[in-house]
Amino acid sequence: MGVSATVTGTFTWPSSLLLTFGGPVIGVILAKSARRVKPMVVSSIALSGICLLVLSMLKPDSSNIIFYVVSAIGGIAVGLGNTSLTPCFQRDMDPSEYGAAQSMWAFAGKLSAVIVGCVLAGLQNSGSAFADALTGTFRICAIYCLAVAVLALILLRTPKTAKN
Repeated sequence: MGVSATVTGTFTWPSSLLLTFGGPVIGVILAKSARRVKPMVVSSIALSGICLLVLSMLKPDSSNIIFYVVSAIGGIAVGLGNTSLTPCFQRDMDPSEYGAAQSMWAFAGKLSAVIVGCVLAGLQNSGSAFADALTGTFRICAIYCLAVAVLALILLRTPKTAKN
């Protein structure tokens, strides 16, 4: 890509900022009505699929601006997902399990971000034969996310009220 490690390290800034500051904003919106859970979860999954689809089309000579935009969209997607799942945890789980469930959700999200964002993107742009396989993998994952978004739209139950 022809940029320094410092520049590539800044690619995650939009995601981190939107996740950090967007989560509380999304929480306020979600607190007004439980009916907003379903659209937020579906939007989170669909935005993740769009990010993966864009990643599958990137080449080593792609503009760095695209990486920043994908990072920002990914931050919005993760913020929507993390915040929207809280009422689902509260509806479907015993209160003593909330912390463990949310911790595992956060851990899995961060782990996947490290793997996808660092390792796979680095290999994809390495110019090796493996890069072509990764491009296909990103496309398959994008299709999977978009299919899951459709299933969530159809099957996800909206919580009427959260447990106290």
